[in-house]
Amino acid sequence: MKFLITIFQDEDGVYIAECPSIPGCFSQGTTEQEAEKNIQEAIKECLEVRVEKEMPLTRLTAKLTPAPEGGYIASNSETGTTTQGETVEEALYNLREANELYLEEFPQE
Repeated sequence: MKFLITIFQDEDGVYIAECPSIPGCFSQGTTEQEAEKNIQEAIKECLEVRVEKEMPLTRLTAKLTPAPEGGYIASNSETGTTTQGETVEEALYNLREANELYLEEFPQE
């Protein structure tokens, strides 16, 4: 499974890396490259701990956009799923359902 990460430089010049779909998964580095390398290791370790503690591996991250014909489109770049709904709530509900089906078909490592 692919994970979206964010990297930004804080006021002290340290690069902070985060994986938004894994609660509490952060790391840092003195360069962007070091922060990226460190977050990859942090993702692995966070997932191992969450499996050990029988916690959900990830949380739903979604991009919502208005649909041209009305309603909303919800997508998750990590699973590649995209759904639609008349309301925000319906679009997100449909995306959760699609993600569950995806994870049943393609279990996480």
